[in-house]
Amino acid sequence: MDNTVMGYNSQQSGKSIKKARNTNVEIVRMLAAYMIIVSHIFAGKDGGKSFSGIPQMICVFFQSTISANLGVMLFMVISGYYLIKCTRKKVVNMIAITWCCSIFSLIMRLLFIESYRDNISLKSIAVSLIPTSSRYYWYMSCYICLMILSPFINKAIDKISRSDYTKLIVAMVVLFFTLPTFIYFDVMGDKGKGLITMVCAYFIGAYLSKYKIQISTKTGIIGIAALTLITFAGNMAATLVRKGVTSYPFSRECTLTTLGIAVLIVLLATKSSRSNRFINTVSSRVIYVYLTGGVLTSLITKNDLFVPYYDKIWYALLVLAAAICIYIASTLLSYVVELFVKLLNLIINKFIDIVESIFFKLKGKILKK
Repeated sequence: MDNTVMGYNSQQSGKSIKKARNTNVEIVRMLAAYMIIVSHIFAGKDGGKSFSGIPQMICVFFQSTISANLGVMLFMVISGYYLIKCTRKKVVNMIAITWCCSIFSLIMRLLFIESYRDNISLKSIAVSLIPTSSRYYWYMSCYICLMILSPFINKAIDKISRSDYTKLIVAMVVLFFTLPTFIYFDVMGDKGKGLITMVCAYFIGAYLSKYKIQISTKTGIIGIAALTLITFAGNMAATLVRKGVTSYPFSRECTLTTLGIAVLIVLLATKSSRSNRFINTVSSRVIYVYLTGGVLTSLITKNDLFVPYYDKIWYALLVLAAAICIYIASTLLSYVVELFVKLLNLIINKFIDIVESIFFKLKGKILKK
C-alpha cells in the first residue's frame, strides 16, 4: 500500500534507503482524515445553512477548528515535506485505488437509491467510471497529476538556491493564499480545490524539510490557537454579514489561516520521531478512509438522520462519535476494497507490459530497416 497520496513518502528524493514512518506524522494524517469526516457531517447536505442561533455558532466553530479543508491542506504539506517518489507502479496503484473506491461508492448509491435519487443519472454513473479525469475525487485527480510531475519538481527543488526558493514561496503565498484571504475571490477560481494549491503546498512542505525549519512547541501551540481564533472570528463575521447564512471563507484551502495552521501542525509533528507499529498500520489505510468515508457520511446527511438533534447541546458529541464509527468502518472496508485494487493492479500492469513489449519489438524492426 502506497502511503504518499495522503501525505507520506518513506523515501526522500534521491535516496534509496527506506526510513520508518514517523508515528507523529501518521497521527496527523489520521486526524486529517477524521477532520474531513466530521466536517462533512456537520455541514450536512446544505453546507450548514439550515443552522441558526447557538447551533449555527457551534457549527461554524467546528468548521473553523475541525475543518475538512484543513485536513486536505495537512495532506498536501506533508506530501511536500517528504517528497513524492514517483514510479509507474505507484501511479497505476493510485489510479486503481481511486477507480475501485469510486465503483464502491457507485454501488452504495445504487443500493441506497432512495437516498441518492437526486444524484443518480447517466452522467453521474459515467463520472464514477472515470473518476480521475472527471475529478469525482478532486484531490485524487490533482494528486495523480502531481505524482507525474513530481520527478521534475523534485529536481527543481534540489537545484534551486535558497534565495530563489524563498522568493518563489513568497510569490505563491501572495498570489494563491493572501489575495483569496482578503478579497475572497481566488485567482484560479477553484476555491483552493485544484492542482495549483496542491503544487504550492508541496513546494512549501518541501521548503520546510529542505532547510530544516523548526519552531518551539510553545510558539507552535500559540500560533495554532491564534490562527484558529482568527478563523472562527472571520467565519462568524462572514456569517453575520451574509444575514445569517452559514459561511466558512477563512477555512478554505486557499487562505492564509488554513495554510498557517497546517504548516505549524506539520512542524510540531516533525520536531521528533517515534514509531508505533499499530498506529502506523492503521494509518496506512487513510487513503481508503478518505475515499470510502464520503459515501458513508452522506448516508447520514442525505437522510437527515441527525436533523432532529440540531438543537441539542450534545449534538457535537454525536457527530464526533459518528465520525469515529465511520472511520473504523472505512478502515475495515479497505481490506475488502484492496483485494479488487490488487487484482486491477495486476491487470493494468500486465497490459502495460504487453504494450511495451509490442512497442519495443516494432521499434527494433523499424530501426533494422
